[in-house]
Amino acid sequence: MPAAAIALADVSVILIPQLVFNPSSMLNESYPSIVFGDATLTYDTYGIPMPPPGDFGMLNAIIRVFFQDPPDGYKYVYDPTPRTATPVAPNGTIRIFKVGSAGALTEFSGAVSATTLLAMIIGQ
Repeated sequence: MPAAAIALADVSVILIPQLVFNPSSMLNESYPSIVFGDATLTYDTYGIPMPPPGDFGMLNAIIRVFFQDPPDGYKYVYDPTPRTATPVAPNGTIRIFKVGSAGALTEFSGAVSATTLLAMIIGQ
């Protein structure tokens, strides 16, 4: 039996209230940690489901996501494309790429070890 892919329920957000900024008449910003993976759940072809905007202190939408790449040799990218099929990801996905020689990127596959991403979220 193949291992299960990481689902939305397997992704956690750690958000310190002091790191959410809602300036008047401007876009909102937050600086959360996003945690997923346990070395048994796998990476789906379409990525890891992104939690909803409210988990990041946003009211309506995520506009941009920037990840601080951890020192694991992978590049993490936010794909805003909503998915209604497996994995269900109405708020887009986190895609993982291996960084090869000369900076060439290839999509990751396989089990995902425990990962914590530091992020900057911009939204409404």
